[in-house]
Amino acid sequence: EKDFTFTAAKCDKAAVINGAADKGEYPASVMTLKQTPDRETISGEPARAQMFHDGKTLFVSITVPFKAGSDLAKGEMWGQDDGAEVCLAAASGAAFIVHGYASGKHECTTDGGVASEAVEKLDKAVKFAAKVDKQSWTGEWAIPFEAVGLKYAPAMSIAFNVGVWRSAGGEWIIWRGAQGATYQLENGGKLTLE
Repeated sequence: EKDFTFTAAKCDKAAVINGAADKGEYPASVMTLKQTPDRETISGEPARAQMFHDGKTLFVSITVPFKAGSDLAKGEMWGQDDGAEVCLAAASGAAFIVHGYASGKHECTTDGGVASEAVEKLDKAVKFAAKVDKQSWTGEWAIPFEAVGLKYAPAMSIAFNVGVWRSAGGEWIIWRGAQGATYQLENGGKLTLE
């Protein structure tokens, strides 16, 4: 269980949302994504995430490796085109879901049970960018706490999970396999805010 509690350090300097997790921009601790939704070990190379917050906004970057020469699917169909998701608990216990695609587009969905007005508000507040390199792509999000109804307090813990769809090989890659959709946060991990 404790492998699935991740601490997001508090840093005063915001990340630049440009799809590149530049050296020194994120704290050193890395979250490794290597489970299938069923908690098996994935067959391909793991993805990795880094995150921190500044007391107002959660900054998340996820880097997904792919084999040189394999194509990225750059559309915006979830579960078909290359994308990653950040799922975090709303105060109500529902889950906020933010998708980001290798194409650079993001979307928030109501699949996790959050009311559509709240999802629209989050969709407008989130910043996202993606950058594709030769053998990996990186998605980078800024998610304001206020837009998910969170009031930051040191050491607070929220139900949390992240996942990736890698079209090459048709692979779901999850931090903690949720025995179902990544937004089923009762089966996910915990994010502690330093």
